[in-house]
Amino acid sequence: MVNFTVDEIRSLMDKKKNIRNMSVIAHVDHGKSTLTDSLVCKAGIIASQKAGEMRFTDTRKDEQERCITIKSTAISLYYELPAKDLEFIKQEREPNVSHFLINLIDSPGHVDFSSEVTAALRVTDGALVVVDCVSGVCVQTETVLRQAIAERIKPILFMNKMDRALLELQLQQEDLFQTFQRIVENVNVIIATYGDDSGPMGDLQVDPTKGTVGFGAGLHGWAFTLKEFAEMYASKFKIEVDKLMKRLWGDNFFSPAEKKWSKGGGEGYTRGFCQFVLDPIFKIFKAIMDCRKDEYVQLLDKLNIKLQGDDRDKLEEGGKPLLKLVMKQWLPAGDVLLTMIAIHLPSPVVAQKYRAELLYEGPQDDEAFLGIKTCDSTGPLMMYISKMVPTSDKGRFYAFGRVFSGVVQTGQKARIMGPNYVPGKKEDLYVKNIQRTILMMGRYTEPIEDVPCGNICGLVGVDQYLVKTGTITTFENAHNLRVMKFSVSPVVRVAVEPRNPADLPKLVEGLKRLAKSDPMVQCIIEESGEHIVAGAGELHLEICLKDLEEDHACIPIKVSDPVVSYRETVSEESEIMCLSKSPNKHNRIFLKARPMPDGLPEDIDKGEVTPRQEFKARARYLNEKYDYDVNEARKIWCFGPEGTGPNVLMDCTKGVQYLNEIKDSCVAGFQWATKEGVLAEENVRGVRFDIHDVTLHADAIHRGGGQIIPTARRVLYASMLTAKPRLFEPVYLCEVQCPEVAVGGIYGVLNRRRGHVFEEHQVIGTPMFVVKAYLPVNESFGFTADLRSNTGGQAFPQCVFDHWQVMNQDPFDPTTKIRQIVNDIRKRKGLKEVTCNFEVSECGWELDSIWQIYPSGSTPDTANSGPTVDHTTGSGSYARFMANLLLESDQFGIMSTNTSLQQSTSFSFWYYMHGSQIGTLALIVNGQTLWERSGRQGVPAWYQANVTVPTDVDKCQMPSQASVTSNIVRLVLNGGLLASSYSSLNNLRHLEIRRNIRMSVTDFADLLENASQLQSLTLLISVLIKLTDSFTNKTVCDQLSKRIQSLTIADSLSNHDYDRNMDQANILSNIVRIFGNTCEHLSLHLSTAPKTVLPILQNMKQLCSLHIHCPSWRCKSNVSATSWFQQSISAIDASDFIYTPDDLNFYVWFGKRP
Repeated sequence: MVNFTVDEIRSLMDKKKNIRNMSVIAHVDHGKSTLTDSLVCKAGIIASQKAGEMRFTDTRKDEQERCITIKSTAISLYYELPAKDLEFIKQEREPNVSHFLINLIDSPGHVDFSSEVTAALRVTDGALVVVDCVSGVCVQTETVLRQAIAERIKPILFMNKMDRALLELQLQQEDLFQTFQRIVENVNVIIATYGDDSGPMGDLQVDPTKGTVGFGAGLHGWAFTLKEFAEMYASKFKIEVDKLMKRLWGDNFFSPAEKKWSKGGGEGYTRGFCQFVLDPIFKIFKAIMDCRKDEYVQLLDKLNIKLQGDDRDKLEEGGKPLLKLVMKQWLPAGDVLLTMIAIHLPSPVVAQKYRAELLYEGPQDDEAFLGIKTCDSTGPLMMYISKMVPTSDKGRFYAFGRVFSGVVQTGQKARIMGPNYVPGKKEDLYVKNIQRTILMMGRYTEPIEDVPCGNICGLVGVDQYLVKTGTITTFENAHNLRVMKFSVSPVVRVAVEPRNPADLPKLVEGLKRLAKSDPMVQCIIEESGEHIVAGAGELHLEICLKDLEEDHACIPIKVSDPVVSYRETVSEESEIMCLSKSPNKHNRIFLKARPMPDGLPEDIDKGEVTPRQEFKARARYLNEKYDYDVNEARKIWCFGPEGTGPNVLMDCTKGVQYLNEIKDSCVAGFQWATKEGVLAEENVRGVRFDIHDVTLHADAIHRGGGQIIPTARRVLYASMLTAKPRLFEPVYLCEVQCPEVAVGGIYGVLNRRRGHVFEEHQVIGTPMFVVKAYLPVNESFGFTADLRSNTGGQAFPQCVFDHWQVMNQDPFDPTTKIRQIVNDIRKRKGLKEVTCNFEVSECGWELDSIWQIYPSGSTPDTANSGPTVDHTTGSGSYARFMANLLLESDQFGIMSTNTSLQQSTSFSFWYYMHGSQIGTLALIVNGQTLWERSGRQGVPAWYQANVTVPTDVDKCQMPSQASVTSNIVRLVLNGGLLASSYSSLNNLRHLEIRRNIRMSVTDFADLLENASQLQSLTLLISVLIKLTDSFTNKTVCDQLSKRIQSLTIADSLSNHDYDRNMDQANILSNIVRIFGNTCEHLSLHLSTAPKTVLPILQNMKQLCSLHIHCPSWRCKSNVSATSWFQQSISAIDASDFIYTPDDLNFYVWFGKRP
């Protein structure tokens, strides 16, 4: 029967020095929930007979079925501590009060549910670390201990499952002591590694002689510390309990004959722990298990153990039932654990003094901080919500958290601040009333009027304003309580969809509820509309999907195969300075990318380096540890993605005007680019982006967010592509326990899955081996089943996310695994596959200029001047293709004029292929590749190629960078195009004709008909004249008018001149007639003055951008150019225009009409 009431608990809530907030943490299957039953039983909530078997804190049906804890569960327990134990409490306690309130949270042990442990630790001050004394310290033991120390949680240790050591392994007393000592040492090594002895918490090491280590068997309900045995022997040895405890551990030996203690042992001496602690236990175990009644009845009398009622019948039977009964009565686990918790774990008053600076983001002198530090009930309310707990009402949740300052009460008006709240702003802030406050009691809840600081409770009505976590306060100037850092990442993803499409709204609502119910799970909607659920591992996803189907959406769902999240990065500094122009061409950003030093991304993840740090202190840290320039480190603009991720945008500019005005836009572009990387729209990790220079328009209206954000994103992408982009893949640390005979099978499975074993050892005193390995998460699906089938079911793996490992392969090499991974991700997301490193659609690069034929310069043999000798004509022209100049292109074609060959002929041409992003250059005749080069070719220089073409064709075209295939998206013609190629141009979108062509109207019509995707056309006026007849051909006109959206007409696109006396106005009027209904973008490069052209343009109904390049035009000195131009285009009804006259260019931009 419950031996306390809610009123008693409420009265004790005000006695803050007698409150203990604690979590039970451990590796999976080490016995947390079973052990917790002993404490719940002591409080009278469950019957003594059921303790250890009921698993009271496993509240879900699937937790009971699987015998595994999935959700952390809180329960408030009320105890009275005996007077003899109160004197051992060294911290302050309430005078004349022997009752204690234990707010206990039982947490999961499986690594997939580590986020539940994090949520539990945030709201508690102490942790009971449970370790199976047979298995020892395992991988998750270290993980949860590390989390506890990071949150400044004080640990105490309990070694569980002693019954297994005695009954299954039948260890000798000395072997058992060595096992215990090794576990204590291993735990202390972890504490020393992640803790700080000189910190505000002092020494956290666990020590049996101080009573911070317990031993026992949760299943059988018995436990002890050295204090219990020291109290038994204190009167016999006439020695104080504290001093005797020191004798009962370590190298302290006692001789019964000489009645002396010795440090070195020797003949006749037995270790104190074995003789006075283990020996009585061993004797009881042996006598009862061997059914020697006379012996164990005598022992029970000596120990003053009296069995009552039905229990006396078990005296005759002996065996395990009697053993369990006797041990539970002699050394009751509930009493021992309660005493450990009350004596050694801190009260909120003590703990919040050293936890406040970690918890609160604001200044350390405001009311909120001082209220937290002093645990002040009269201070402003400061409460942290660490998780949402589903209620019996579908779709509603209790907001579960800890009151750090003030009092939270039913009906109270409070500020509800989400994790993205910024003080002084209204985003992520709600001012609402608390509907109800409740007490969490495991499977039940109890209403309570109010809860003062230092306590844990649930709130009703807050769930609709918070997603997962948040801060509740009454202080208007309060900052947030710090967001939790999880030890695992949601790296395994599945796509979900309803079996019945009509149920999609239910699925969307169910995903929102699922996101609330679990601290770690992520529910994402891809741009393709696909719904993604991301979790920490296979088991986590399995549980989440079960909850989604049965509890949240309540519909049947279809689930894809699991896939893995990757991270994008770079492997070296950008080879060139990357430049991007804004859409209006008035702003430029110059930027480079480089990888962060090893360890810095991890420091950012752990919170060692954060955006909220004081910038001088952060710069000093980066300078000392990573050799960053202090001045540059002070100018970190932001972290990303999400404002806290492991990438930085750094201002390396000198004396740039208006820079601060575009900072927000650059930061927005940076967050976008790091959230969706250039390779596969995965998050970016470990990249430092340096802004080296910017050129900005003097007028603020021309450098707004619409201009700068996409420009910043493009230049960030460009800098990554020029810095050898790579992928990070997530890697598990996998720990496998098995007998020696099964070790070979483990190696076989790991080798097949790209696993790497780095440690193997035997658990001393047992036949079990532990194998530790790194296993890529991508290879982990089905790993457990595969492992057990190869080891006869004898291997038990436990995988925990450990680190991100770089895949050091070129993502643009078609033969690499990373290329396949990138293509698979892009295909899944509905993106175009990466087919070459000139893939411009990835980053939205645009063509800065139509000029791509460059005249040779005066300096020979450089990329900017062309070859020393260009065929036989000396200096000439050459085609140059740069990654940041191309439009969308899978392949880029350059065709020579048609050539008739009378005999086998040798052709000569020059090529220059050097840099970081070089594709393939090929000479192809009628689909046959005669010559091909890929990638960098030697030192930076021009090379001559000689190729012999056979005479079995009477016409051919050459050279070309790519064959005429259905993949060609952009094609440049330096002459005609063979009719046989027309049928292969069905993906062509951009066509440029750069010199006079020999092509009939019929051929031109056939080309247009087959190029069904054509959108952009660039023509010489001289070419138009040659094709004048085609503009009277209805078929050709129909083909053009339906599709062309962008048109460029020029006097000359190379050094081939034309007759400047031709009638341009007639040609242009033909253009208007054909393209007037569809053309949106027009670019004219003309020698005629704009006055001649503009009247013609008034009939271009869809025109939304115009670029006129006219070197010969000048505005009359006595006429306002602006007013003249406004009058000239008034019929076009421009809503906005900018005009920039100079010797070379005249630009006009105006918006499309509504």
